Amino acid sequence: MKKILYLLIVFFLYGCSNSNNNDNTINLKPINGINRINGNFLALIEIKEWKFKLINQTFLCEDFKLQESIKKIHDLETEKLLKKIFQNITVSQKESLKKDFDARLSIKYNKLNVEILLKNNEAILKIDINSLLEIKNNNEITFKSSVNAKGSGKKVFLLNCSIDQMIIDTVSRTIEDYLIVLRDKLYEGISYVEKKN
Repeated sequence: MKKILYLLIVFFLYGCSNSNNNDNTINLKPINGINRINGNFLALIEIKEWKFKLINQTFLCEDFKLQESIKKIHDLETEKLLKKIFQNITVSQKESLKKDFDARLSIKYNKLNVEILLKNNEAILKIDINSLLEIKNNNEITFKSSVNAKGSGKKVFLLNCSIDQMIIDTVSRTIEDYLIVLRDKLYEGISYVEKKN
């Protein structure tokens, strides 16, 4: 988890010419309350809308460089959680026609936005993750729920673009919050479709 999130921070800070070079560590809270679920499951992860917005009104920071790898980071973190919860799960980017699954999970990111505002020696970071979780068993019994997390951070800087720790803290909190909500919704959804089966 730490290594993957550190890559996210690197993408944000790569283009900041005067940022700190000090090493920063990410201290994430562990995702507790994991109970393994038996069975054979398929999970589809899909992002419909991905936006990165930089509003830079200061000469102290150059443009940040953000790559498509951010999407992959979210996919990897979600996949890691799924594999902790489900004893046997196949994670895919496209639908499968196979019928030998106890249930199919679909996690669709309707909105995944990151916005950085740099203005008047102040940096403001906003992260917004809105996804739709759908779980369907072989009898077409379906559970649907939204999974949302928002995060924001603010840092005043003087003569350099030293906002790396603020970004680390904000990204960490937002991903932690999202994974906890997703964990709870997964258990709720599986319980629902099993009872209705």
